[in-house]
Amino acid sequence: MAKEQLCNYTYGEMLVSPGYDVDFAIGTTYSVNPQALLIIPMALGLLSSNNEAAVQSPICLLEGIRRSANKFVLFCNKGGTHIPSNCQPYLSLMDNCIYEVQSPQKSQFLSNFHPKVWIIKETNREEKNDQQIKVIVMSRNLTLDNNLDMVVSLTGKIGKQTINNKKHKPLIDFLTSLIPLMGNGTTNNQHIIKDKKKKMKMVIESIRKVKHFEIDTDLFEKDGYEFIPILFGQNLNKNISYPEAWQGTDQMTISPFIDIKTLRELDKNAKNRHILVTTSGYVSKDIYDLFNKENHEIYVMKDGMTHNDIMPTDLHAKTFLVCNPKGEYGNFLFVGSANATYAAFHKNSEFIIRLQYKYGKHLVFDSFKEEFLQMDAREESKIFETVNFPPESEETHETSELEAFVRNYITNNFLAKCYSCKDGKYNVIIKAGHHDNRYRIQIAPMQTAGYKVELENEAILSNLTLAQLSDFYIISVQDANGQNMDKVIKIPTEGIPYEDRDIAIYKTFVDSKEKFLRYLSFILTDDIDEYLFDAEQSMKLIAQHGNDKDSVPLSLNIYEQLLKAASSNPKKFIEIEDVIRKIGKEEYTQEFLEIYKTFKEAIKQKS
Repeated sequence: MAKEQLCNYTYGEMLVSPGYDVDFAIGTTYSVNPQALLIIPMALGLLSSNNEAAVQSPICLLEGIRRSANKFVLFCNKGGTHIPSNCQPYLSLMDNCIYEVQSPQKSQFLSNFHPKVWIIKETNREEKNDQQIKVIVMSRNLTLDNNLDMVVSLTGKIGKQTINNKKHKPLIDFLTSLIPLMGNGTTNNQHIIKDKKKKMKMVIESIRKVKHFEIDTDLFEKDGYEFIPILFGQNLNKNISYPEAWQGTDQMTISPFIDIKTLRELDKNAKNRHILVTTSGYVSKDIYDLFNKENHEIYVMKDGMTHNDIMPTDLHAKTFLVCNPKGEYGNFLFVGSANATYAAFHKNSEFIIRLQYKYGKHLVFDSFKEEFLQMDAREESKIFETVNFPPESEETHETSELEAFVRNYITNNFLAKCYSCKDGKYNVIIKAGHHDNRYRIQIAPMQTAGYKVELENEAILSNLTLAQLSDFYIISVQDANGQNMDKVIKIPTEGIPYEDRDIAIYKTFVDSKEKFLRYLSFILTDDIDEYLFDAEQSMKLIAQHGNDKDSVPLSLNIYEQLLKAASSNPKKFIEIEDVIRKIGKEEYTQEFLEIYKTFKEAIKQKS
């Protein structure tokens, strides 16, 4: 009963349904790894491939972003984007896809935007009247971690009439509250933000037409689900109250981060069994003492799982199995982003789903325990071990003075403005407001992390190229002891010429006729693996004949591909024209455009 929810998946595979196209996707996460972020456009652009070369191909990534950048928004915690390991110009193409969230109360700068959920509207590729909403609730961030996580997926068909199922109101309220958090943008991108807000409202209206959601397993009651969003400490589901709904007579609390106050609350109604699964560094003496009684156990991941050179794995799932909570009868499973901490239920933003097991499932607790802990025939866990002694020393998990300062500092109302220079370069002026002399603060463009300038009340980033412009910057803070902390933050920058900037980024990857035609070939192909093989053969020809363009076949019989597309998928011509606009007026694009126009006219006359 646990194995259906354990994350044995790839992130991208969860986001798409076979046979369906994504109309629009709304995602939330605490943190974003830039490399993991590229999974999203690859998936939504329907470019997922088992071929590792596809993921590494610049053209595949460019095309995935081109297809999907107007199809998704992603909300993350303020400062939650990781610093790229190297310069990745792709990321700037998604400036208008990512939005940071912070508490509206300045004093709550340590509270986190922590939900991990995707809400996706899809349309059947063959039957356009078949539309659906997919809701994916998980504990996993958008990172490349190998940790143990949980996920639940639900799908609801969109009807023709508005139904307004009361069960869906918390989900609708959560999404509605996200829209104003996008802000209004700047002069050059406000139309993009306005369009994405419109699409979010379209998703919300579609949810109003969903009668009910089907859960991706038959273990649970048909309508036995409850969406429980928590926004800045406020529970948006008035029917499910904390802590009562989490206080079972039997229960399992699975949470990597814990505190004694919350565990005492959860344990109040545990007349029988209470199993805690957590990380070893969070088991204090008080927590050990709380569970050092009959029918209570603590499990942590075995050392061999967390410390190895092959694939270190730790617990990251946040799950509560609650049997017969106060005022209710039945077995309930809570899956989502909330840890067993005070902050999760009183300060943070979280997203949880509660599922009710079907009646008659009398062995839910035993089965779930056996499957989640991966118990063997001797009733010993393969990956966890019990905590049988109190800790010899306790780890401290308090926020350092430096981290507290940085978390507070990045919530300032930064202002940024971009100016063009006569030589084609750009200067960006950043205004930061109050400066604390106890810390050295520097700022750098995300795409040129090595170019740091001092940031007191104001900083000027000079001589940036078009491709280096972005709304994302790296804030570096150093204290008097030489301790450093870096954060990536988004500062909407007035004056960035996004369209020209995007063209400059495309040109960094598509900078020759051969690469341009290979890109067109990729758009026209129906088989990614076949394209990659042909591209490899093309590179071999270039190696044999040098860069003599006349000796290289015209990008793998591209005109043959055009003829095929004309009869089987003429919509691909629209995509070709969009790519030409993205790359701009180069000699080879204009040369192709003239031939392309003649080709289209000939096809038109034949038809």
